[in-house]
Amino acid sequence: MKLKWTEEQLRLLQKNRFGFSSEKTNPDQLELFNEVENEANPDLPEPTLESITYQRRRKVRGNVN
Repeated sequence: MKLKWTEEQLRLLQKNRFGFSSEKTNPDQLELFNEVENEANPDLPEPTLESITYQRRRKVRGNVN
């Protein structure tokens, strides 16, 4: 009898901790992620992308005698 009660208590605690209620978010917090979109000026042109190129130098092997 006590084992069943303990298992039920464990199941309820896990449901409270990991259940759907722990996944709820405050709708006001979602606005934090829209800060860039809210502050952006759509009339400004997009920045140009620069392409950086370089060539690697080959290692110079020493003379092996």
